[in-house]
Amino acid sequence: MGRVLSCCGMNKLQRHLSRKIREFRTGFRCKCGVPSCCNHGLSQGELARAIGVAPNTVSRWETGTYWPTAYDIFNLAEYLQVPVSDFFLPQKEIKN
Repeated sequence: MGRVLSCCGMNKLQRHLSRKIREFRTGFRCKCGVPSCCNHGLSQGELARAIGVAPNTVSRWETGTYWPTAYDIFNLAEYLQVPVSDFFLPQKEIKN
């Protein structure tokens, strides 16, 4: 599942990762062409089902309770059609 973090234990990377997962999920637009399907983001449950994790797992990633595994990040990137690198801080921010 991933490492459990306390709210106070979230570091810069975890906050960034949590925000990016929520941003990509809520901004997701599929390419099926059906307006009722394509004009809204995904719910946490919809994303969870699509990538094969428990529904509350996405919520826990977004709140920083759990870290997604590398495999989870790969599945998120593939399904949400974004590069894996978009989930991580830019190099310049890591150094600061």
